[in-house]
Amino acid sequence: MWSVLTSGRYGYLADYLVWTTLLLSVAANAVLFFRFARRNPQSRRRLIVGNLLVLATLLSAVAWIGETYFRFMRISTDSFGVTLPAQRWFQRYVLLNSWGCRDREWLATPPVNVRRILVLGDSFAWGWGVERLEDRVGERLAVGLRQVWRAPVECMTLAQPGWDTGDQLDPLRAALDAFRVDEVILIHVPNDIERLLPVRRDFDPKRPPRCAWFNSDASALFEHLYYHVYLPRVPTVSGFHDWLADGYADPQTWTAQQERLRVLVDASRAKQIPFRVALFPFLRTGGTRFDGERIARMHAAFFESIGVPVVDLRPALGTRPAGELIVSPRDAHPNAEAHALAADAILDAFYARPATDNP
Repeated sequence: MWSVLTSGRYGYLADYLVWTTLLLSVAANAVLFFRFARRNPQSRRRLIVGNLLVLATLLSAVAWIGETYFRFMRISTDSFGVTLPAQRWFQRYVLLNSWGCRDREWLATPPVNVRRILVLGDSFAWGWGVERLEDRVGERLAVGLRQVWRAPVECMTLAQPGWDTGDQLDPLRAALDAFRVDEVILIHVPNDIERLLPVRRDFDPKRPPRCAWFNSDASALFEHLYYHVYLPRVPTVSGFHDWLADGYADPQTWTAQQERLRVLVDASRAKQIPFRVALFPFLRTGGTRFDGERIARMHAAFFESIGVPVVDLRPALGTRPAGELIVSPRDAHPNAEAHALAADAILDAFYARPATDNP
């Protein structure tokens, strides 16, 4: 909470008081103008200035309401995760364990007769925008597997926002050394190739540009307008999916990504632990060159070539409009319903759920 209270130019509350004072001063100037300008009520200049002050007062009132709402009331994630409402969401719903993951603390060895699956991934597996842990794909898989295996099952979600394939290797190796794990399921997302793609000083889609001419942290309203109205139109952001598409179209980059994925698989096989892959698609894309179907086929062909069971989640998620499966119009991460559909598809593909489990 302290990080939020001290955010902004002067501080969380101090910034709000500064803006409130400025907005009230506009209204006060309007009142004073009309009070002292009565001596010449027919003046054209008085009419113009008066109308401008009335307009400024109305706009100030709207701005103050917006500032109050976004600074104190709104709690929600967005695709960037840096706004004040997003920070409040993280503080309310996210509790990290000693591994820095959004999960309970893990025992080195689960209780007797309990089978353990390790779900590996990034912000999708982590549950970005999903309030309850039990609504994530990993926890839903554990519930389904209890019915399939007729035994207790627990899930370890080894995931962090921003991880790509290269970031996942060392944590996976460390977890397999530290904990008894029965199966590993990789939740793979197309942007897990990011670290291999070229960036420039003026074009780095991994780091959306901050406002260079105003401290957006000083105003929650301006911050909202910057990140959700202006920034999506900036090439660094609007070109994100085409940037990924160009990476997958480059044979050298795709070869390097396959090698990184192979190393992940080998880390699990070295421990004689089954490794499975679920290809989680983007639910909303932009640009003109990104082909999610082609990229999914590339991954499926690779994993099948090295003997890894793989399921493409696009058919399961394609049964619903994308707008019903994302967290919000400002956050394209999968919501709880999308996690449920993904878990069901994984269960059907890998574990042959009993027919009674399917509606």
